[in-house]
Amino acid sequence: MILKSLKKIGPALWLGFLVTGCASSVPQVSASRPLVSSGAAAVIGQALPAELSDQLSRTYSGQSILYKHYQILLGRDYVSALGDTCRAVNVVDTELNEAPQARIVCESQQQWWLMPEISDQTDSEAFFEASN
Repeated sequence: MILKSLKKIGPALWLGFLVTGCASSVPQVSASRPLVSSGAAAVIGQALPAELSDQLSRTYSGQSILYKHYQILLGRDYVSALGDTCRAVNVVDTELNEAPQARIVCESQQQWWLMPEISDQTDSEAFFEASN
């Protein structure tokens, strides 16, 4: 007898649980402190000299900059994962007449930075060093 009543009540009970589960709202969660502070992302590159940094700020993709004995061809701008404006550059040492070297420069804190290479697939030394 109890089994018969459970068979009749069972589907209604399950439907009630289903409707109750869908109707209840998800609890709102808020962080008590930020996961990353605004100053936590330190710049890991080498600061470019002010003159070169100014030139990079005034030029666009496809343009070329002559800085000391380096010819620098600017690639397209993009936004890094940290939210900085970056661009690929191809650098040629005009004194050595070697193949262009691909590097990345990023603008952070109103300054352009030469980013370190992550991997060198050509096994060649990086000849472009930003120095005053």
